[in-house]
Amino acid sequence: MKDELSKELFRKGQMHKYPRIVCLHGLGGSPRSAKGLLIQECFKQHGIATELLSVSIPSLERLSVVLAIQAVAEELRSRASEPVVLIGSSFGAFVAIHALASLTPQEKGHVERLVLLAPLFDPWDQNSALLTPEVQRSWREVGTFPIMDLELKQEVPVHYRLMEELRLFDSSKVSLNIPTLIVHGRGDKTVPCSQSQHFAAGRGEVQLKLVDQGHQLLEDPQGLLLMLEEFILRPLRSS
Repeated sequence: MKDELSKELFRKGQMHKYPRIVCLHGLGGSPRSAKGLLIQECFKQHGIATELLSVSIPSLERLSVVLAIQAVAEELRSRASEPVVLIGSSFGAFVAIHALASLTPQEKGHVERLVLLAPLFDPWDQNSALLTPEVQRSWREVGTFPIMDLELKQEVPVHYRLMEELRLFDSSKVSLNIPTLIVHGRGDKTVPCSQSQHFAAGRGEVQLKLVDQGHQLLEDPQGLLLMLEEFILRPLRSS
């Protein structure tokens, strides 16, 4: 399927200059997360490099939303000479949109596309299993809350500062103005797909695809990769 799509585009003279993919993992994940490696291997077959960046900055235990957003913004600035596709998963999607929002139009002009996978837009969503009132209360009272480090397979006590910094950012006010694909599972209990539906409403640049999956979006990996290929490999209308 991958080779056929590439050959078809070459035959039709539609193949644009391929971008570099920058991929951000979710909360508790790492650059070695299953989804990131799956994407990296898929696009390697198209000759496209994928950078798997950490958003656990400076570490999961001392995670700072502000520092993570600043780091991704600086990474995008440093790649101004090449086209980029930015992919964010869950918490990584939150970091991605706010990193873009922090850049000037000139600084982010080379970011051609944005992909958000089961994106977290509203940490305070009462329908989310992520930050329930009980979790918030316990986190505030204790000062830390255990979050699973998916690479180490053990819980890490994350400082309450993460909660305080999340309140500094309002996703509803973010204006993307670049072609954006959102893939969200209808069965996602961690981040309800209604968050993506609300975010996509009224944003003409956003294409929302709802699938019958959960938060990880790995029940049908080949189906996910096909959606990403079709979105990333197709040339922009203006090209």
